[in-house]
Amino acid sequence: MNKGFKILATLIAAVLLIVLSTSNVYSGSASARVRVSVRVLPYINYNVMRSVSALNITNEDLARGYKEIDEGALMSVKTNDPRGFMIALCGQPTENIDSITVRVGHDVIDLPSYGCTELYSPGSENDQVKKIAYKIYLPDTAREGLYPLPITVSALPL
Repeated sequence: MNKGFKILATLIAAVLLIVLSTSNVYSGSASARVRVSVRVLPYINYNVMRSVSALNITNEDLARGYKEIDEGALMSVKTNDPRGFMIALCGQPTENIDSITVRVGHDVIDLPSYGCTELYSPGSENDQVKKIAYKIYLPDTAREGLYPLPITVSALPL
């Protein structure tokens, strides 16, 4: 049971106990109205289960002009917000990357070479696993080698 619901149940039980116990003290009829209002704040919990941290550029990638990473990241996201959440993708410029296209499910977005972009994920399910793929376009000056992948992934409540 959720901790918030336990607190709410305890609060309602305490109010009912007070109302019922004080109604016997007075003679005659007694009535009481109790109005309980609870606001549950949205929370989000995410875990990046797998993430590629290095970009291995090969001669074949240089000839194609891009590098594809089908499973760049795999993350699980849990939220209580029925509206959903946002996935934040942030990139940093490097000399070996022109631009990055990101695919999350059916959504495809271009990641700015410097800065962040957000991708809205509707809240039809409160526990989701997201597979994130990258297509990294290489400049003519890119060289073969192993480089850090300049992308960070996080999740934010709405």
